[in-house]
Amino acid sequence: MPVIEMSRLTLVGLATQKADIMESLIRLGAVELDEMPPQPVPQSLEPYDERGFLSLNSVSRLEAAAEYCRQQDPQSHHMGSAKRLAQAEDFVLAGQREHEIMEQLHSFEHIQTQIAQLRTSIAQDETVREILTPWDGLDLDLAMTATRETVVFAGAFPSRDALEAFLAQAREEAPETHVEVYSEDIASVRVVVVTLKFREGLVHTGLRQHGFHLLPALGLSGKPRQILEDIADRSDDNQRRFERLEKELLDFVSQGKDFELLHDYYLLQSDKIDALNCLPGTANTFYLTGWIPAKLADDMTHALKQRFLVAAETRPPVAGESPPIQLNNHTLVKPYEIIVEMFSPPSHEDVDPSPLLAPFFFLFFGMMLSDIGYGLVLTGLTGYMAFKKKATGEMGRMSRMLFISGIGSIIWGILFGGFFGDMLTVLSQGKIVVPSLWFNPMEEPMTLMVWSMVFGVLHLFTAMGAKIYLLAKTGRLFDALVDVVPWYLVITGLGLMLGGDSLIPGVSLKLAGQVMAIAGAAVLLLFGGRDSKNPILRLVKGLLSLYNITAYFSDILSYTRILALVLATSVIAMVFNKLGFMLGPTPIGYVVFIIAALIGHTLNLALSALSAYVHTSRLHYVEFFSKFYEGGGRLFKPLRIRTRFIQFDRKP
Repeated sequence: MPVIEMSRLTLVGLATQKADIMESLIRLGAVELDEMPPQPVPQSLEPYDERGFLSLNSVSRLEAAAEYCRQQDPQSHHMGSAKRLAQAEDFVLAGQREHEIMEQLHSFEHIQTQIAQLRTSIAQDETVREILTPWDGLDLDLAMTATRETVVFAGAFPSRDALEAFLAQAREEAPETHVEVYSEDIASVRVVVVTLKFREGLVHTGLRQHGFHLLPALGLSGKPRQILEDIADRSDDNQRRFERLEKELLDFVSQGKDFELLHDYYLLQSDKIDALNCLPGTANTFYLTGWIPAKLADDMTHALKQRFLVAAETRPPVAGESPPIQLNNHTLVKPYEIIVEMFSPPSHEDVDPSPLLAPFFFLFFGMMLSDIGYGLVLTGLTGYMAFKKKATGEMGRMSRMLFISGIGSIIWGILFGGFFGDMLTVLSQGKIVVPSLWFNPMEEPMTLMVWSMVFGVLHLFTAMGAKIYLLAKTGRLFDALVDVVPWYLVITGLGLMLGGDSLIPGVSLKLAGQVMAIAGAAVLLLFGGRDSKNPILRLVKGLLSLYNITAYFSDILSYTRILALVLATSVIAMVFNKLGFMLGPTPIGYVVFIIAALIGHTLNLALSALSAYVHTSRLHYVEFFSKFYEGGGRLFKPLRIRTRFIQFDRKP
């Protein structure tokens, strides 16, 4: 099975070469160090800590600047999330030009700050313009809200009735109050209210009771018309200044590569510092222990000994050690490693189930999302993410896995005859029917149920075969022959007893099924309790082992969920097609159909794809892995160059 063998690495070197050795290991990206508590930092390494502290404070600023430059640079935008290729010397040069690049960053951020302030000013002017435009002709200084004896309220009532109600109340409670109607429209009645100061609280309360909205306190002086003219005068200046600053900011796009290099240089320095601070040693020496892929061990130690004064040795793991796991699968299988890792990575004594999982995940996912149209959309979207945008990390792995699985959906859609449900049939009013190369699940659901269970049995038999392999590998072939092989006979025999007459026309296989089932049950009965010396207890344990037939029966029935999801995907698609075409083949009918199809099929694709992923994963986690796979390992996490924008050769 494709699990890379690991070797144990022990290395001793000079403290003066510690930083350079660590940088070489990081660039190699193939050594996982043992976790150790932080060590006291020698005085000679203090500059590294200071630099690390400064770099971490600058990483987020550099990332923001680099992202802006990427978005504005057509060439970078075309690259998507792909990393630029660079040489190691480019990193060294970025470190040497650190001060220069940081000065460029400061200038870049200063312009961004000016633009942000200008945007705020323009937005504030626009808000003031919207507020004061209805008051354009008001002959009142907005700063004049009161005199020694009076107070002024400018604002609007929601209606003429509200104004009349207030006037009636004011005549009784504050007869000195004067109300001047400025303007009126459907939405409001704008007025200026003047009253004596000692009536301010009373009048203010009355205004609020009748829905009066005060003119916001803008903190401006002058009449509305003058303020609006001032805004208009500086509007053009602000726009010209904004365009000039935007142009100056775009001039920094060419500096984007420098921002990217220095950003990733800081990340590299930070990782190196973290590793340096955890290596034990003396004032003159240091040592490290860890794991390295066995195939790289000799070349790496030879390269290090040529460049540095070190003592290094590698050896295979010994009993009691738990080396990390690194999987190494075929290109078509590798995307499915993420499914295994989400469950649990294999231990170093286990097998990698990815090669066994991949074809069945492809099969079951494709069946559950068996539609040509949905498969094309899924492969198109995930293919764009994986190969055009070059998504990395978990997103990249998931995109590649769903891209391959989407091809399975297309294949099963061809076999079952589904293209966005029955879209072509509905649009052509029955003239065009997508033929099914195998059978139509909507017309033959029982056939689909039988085949779902048949594929389920093959799935379980594969898992049982892996169990036989593991037992034989550990010298327990006899256990495999008496504990696992009999279940092949029992399950196959029961299947022939139930449906043996329909396999070959004119030939009954029921008798053969009975013989197989009885033979398998007899082996389980005789050897199921072989660990007991008491013959009666041994027979009882053997009888109890036959009870596992209920677990196998339950597992096989679990595969009928394939039937449920196939029918659900098809039925929901057909419902949206019929709902969308209710107005018939008319211009408005086609418009409604397009809208309904876009919404309905997008929703159905999202839910069906999610369901297919979840239920296919469940079939593997519960039914498949339970037969042979335990997991419990940990993934290989080597020291490596952790970059955001740049990629270069990793040579020691």
